[in-house]
Amino acid sequence: GFESLPLMPGLTELINERVNFDTPAGRIVEAKTQGDIKAQTVEMFYAKTLPQLGWQKIGPLKFERDGERLSIEISTVSRTGENLIVRFAIRPVSPSGAKP
Repeated sequence: GFESLPLMPGLTELINERVNFDTPAGRIVEAKTQGDIKAQTVEMFYAKTLPQLGWQKIGPLKFERDGERLSIEISTVSRTGENLIVRFAIRPVSPSGAKP
């Protein structure tokens, strides 16, 4: 489900955390990654890279493309702020534009 999204260097996917299924409204895909990297570096990478792949930025770490919404959430798991969990979620955009 994330074949079209680049995995930023320094992040490793947590394979057992992946969710992928289809609904009548569209697909739902979730993945988690982890890495020893700063949140600002992750934000800058995806803010620069995703628009080049056709994703339109609609908010901080939120993008839309082809009727789908991609949300990226970053959480820190260390006191230094450099060991991160980065969660990616793709969900269908509802007709009203509200998140399903």
